[in-house]
Amino acid sequence: MSACPHCGAEQRLGVWMTPRKLAIFDRVKRSGDDGAHYGDFDMSRGTLRVHIYQINALLEETDYAIRGYRGNISGYRLVKVR
Repeated sequence: MSACPHCGAEQRLGVWMTPRKLAIFDRVKRSGDDGAHYGDFDMSRGTLRVHIYQINALLEETDYAIRGYRGNISGYRLVKVR
């Protein structure tokens, strides 16, 4: 599926995401079981946390979510929740 010509949004798991959220989602997905560390992103932990929350809201109707691991101090990974 192609990107929206106006905003650049694309679909992942059947959900439309903006380019910034796509970059976060793709990096977390590519990281696999190792997860994506906070240092992998070019934003503060607080900003990243807000984006992850918003991505999870978009993913609510899917079988997936992005979850923190190691006590949520190290980073995030994509997990199947259903």
